[in-house]
Amino acid sequence: TMIKCVFFIAVFLLLHTAPALAQSSFGDTLFSFNAGQLTPSPDRALVGVEFAGGHFWVTGVNPPLYDHRLYKISADGSTLVSYTSLGSGYHAYFDLAYDGEFLYATDRDRIVQIDPDSGLLTGVEISISFGYLLVQGLAYDPASDHFWVIPQRNAQLQIIHEIDRAGNILNTYPNLPTDYTTSLAWDQWSPNGPYLWTFSREEIGYNSRTVMRQFSPAIGAFTGIEIEAVNRSPVVLDGPLGIAMSAELDTSIISMIALQSGALQVTDGLDWMVVYDADLRGQPAPGAQISVSPTSIQYQITQGDSLDIPVFIGNLGEAGLTWDAYVENADTAGLAGGEVGDTLFNFDLIQVAADSNLRARSVAYAREHYWVLGDIYPDQKRLYKIDPDGNRVASYSAPSAGSFGWRSITADENFIYATDTYWIAVWSIDSTRIVDNIFTGSIPSEAIAFDPNNQHLYLSSSVGAIEVLDLQGEQVRFLVTPYDIEGLAWDQYSPGGPYLWAWVVAEDSSGSRCEALRLDPQSGVFTGVRFRGANYGSYQNFPESAAIRPDFANQKLVFAGLQRDDVYPGNEAFLAGYDLDVILPPAWLQLVDATAGSVAPQGEDTLTVRFHAMMADTTTAAVIKIGSNDLTQPLLEIPVSIAMLAPVTAIGSDEPAVPAQFSLEQNYPNPFNPSTVISYQLSGVSDVALTIYNVLGEKIITLVNGRQPAGRYRVQWDGRDQVGRRVSSGVYLYRLSAGDFVQMRKMFLLK
Repeated sequence: TMIKCVFFIAVFLLLHTAPALAQSSFGDTLFSFNAGQLTPSPDRALVGVEFAGGHFWVTGVNPPLYDHRLYKISADGSTLVSYTSLGSGYHAYFDLAYDGEFLYATDRDRIVQIDPDSGLLTGVEISISFGYLLVQGLAYDPASDHFWVIPQRNAQLQIIHEIDRAGNILNTYPNLPTDYTTSLAWDQWSPNGPYLWTFSREEIGYNSRTVMRQFSPAIGAFTGIEIEAVNRSPVVLDGPLGIAMSAELDTSIISMIALQSGALQVTDGLDWMVVYDADLRGQPAPGAQISVSPTSIQYQITQGDSLDIPVFIGNLGEAGLTWDAYVENADTAGLAGGEVGDTLFNFDLIQVAADSNLRARSVAYAREHYWVLGDIYPDQKRLYKIDPDGNRVASYSAPSAGSFGWRSITADENFIYATDTYWIAVWSIDSTRIVDNIFTGSIPSEAIAFDPNNQHLYLSSSVGAIEVLDLQGEQVRFLVTPYDIEGLAWDQYSPGGPYLWAWVVAEDSSGSRCEALRLDPQSGVFTGVRFRGANYGSYQNFPESAAIRPDFANQKLVFAGLQRDDVYPGNEAFLAGYDLDVILPPAWLQLVDATAGSVAPQGEDTLTVRFHAMMADTTTAAVIKIGSNDLTQPLLEIPVSIAMLAPVTAIGSDEPAVPAQFSLEQNYPNPFNPSTVISYQLSGVSDVALTIYNVLGEKIITLVNGRQPAGRYRVQWDGRDQVGRRVSSGVYLYRLSAGDFVQMRKMFLLK
């Protein structure tokens, strides 16, 4: 009895809480009331909310008859003014929006229009289908006359969509993978806006909370500004239902209106309307604030040398910073040309391989050559090395211990990664043999791509699922797409990237069935760039595999699509090159390791910039661009100028000066992360071995092993072992053996 008394007293006090008169600050609760207790049933399940014409508008449903209703509640939350029925049956009026004249509600696979004067449906509808996923959240942008919608979550992913009144999808953005969003609200008042707000249940491990987050369409990212919902239920944790923003509820402030459910069951009526201070006008926004050091880069470097420069990315703000970086030429005028999807070449792979029994399966690109995997009837697998002009250079047996053998391949500059029955085989290009196997279990294998910066493998199947693995075979994330994926290719060159290209089966049957789609590699969301492949041979081409090739000589970024058709008794297979219409970054400048990241407030990340002195007596320039969710500086530019010098020569001689003695220098930088440079000099011709060991004396990698003439040498170590795996932090030894000269030094890898 005592517990019941306390419960009803709490409900009474919360129900009659009046609007606060004291000055508030951003995120404070202004007032709240139990909207569920105002409904005549009382309504057992309130869902969406909007504020318009001086009233709260709320959608709800009454089981078991499922009579869907629209409620009109007074601005002080004290009175149910009226309600109307929107009909009964299989509807889903999840969320509301207002365009200044009509209310709009989501309903399964459409948006329906409601006349606020009558509270009834007008019959006007906008169709927007997401398959079996229902339309969940809704917001309206009056400036563009566009709607923003979000369907229910598919696995661990929700996609935010911008649509027009015809239901056409204009833009898509990934929601945070930690959030299940139920509602959207448009914010046209906050500084540096407009913004979209999401209302979500955040789940990280066993921790859960209800939160409103600010998203900037201008930068396509969350700003880090949020309001955490205050719990109003005296029984359980409130869950998110609908939200709305208004400058009309209290004209002196911007209000965030949140409908929060504390329901243990749909019959308890614990649906709370909570109004928050969401006014960011006149005060610094509590968002992310980026800083970079250095702000410009100028160096001299000798021809043949490489140099790594760390760029430190800091966050001076009060919210998490997200960043991504890419490189552009300093002057791009006159470099662009062509259209995305223009055909550059096509090779008949049956002729190139000189084997009519070839069934081409997959393609990769490494060391300025294409590598094509094929089946040779009846049960052989071969790997063909083909130059950029379409000439066969070599072929190798594709060994396998599995029952199916290699099925799809990708590559970096040292290894071919091939999917096999239960693992990914790591095949060394230098030794032409398997040096490692990455156990994965049963995995999709129609397509594979490699992210060299993060050392991640992307594997996909025709059902559209993409599994991201590290080089130990551990899952990094799992993506779901609606595409029939046959090939994947990694693009680290396009501005604004990196991107993941999907080579998919086109939806219609006219001409070629091959289509390329550019995806966001973090979410799998289509970025809006696509093209249709051409058709070659006598039959209809289907996509099989893809690779990306930078053609620096012709300033082209090439999408190499493997397309084929098995037609009894014949067989066709072509490697077609398509222009991605990208101005390639300079070949002498490279961003290594991670090119994107997240930084906590007052934290710091490191971007490693690598320079290669490919020429002599040349000064050249580029620009590093860093995008972030800092609203005041969404794009920072770091100008780069490099003078490439000719090697030092002896006076009166055209030959390099000969060192007076053998020596091994201390590595630089030291400590280092992720790479360091080891310098040594030889006073005469010698058989040289430069090897790295751990403190237990175990060999990690041999960097140099061969005969070298007298001279000065610099070798870079990127912190990887002989098979390309990153080693852990700690002390390492490097040993130079050159004839009778032997010297060893210590270095420290710090992560």
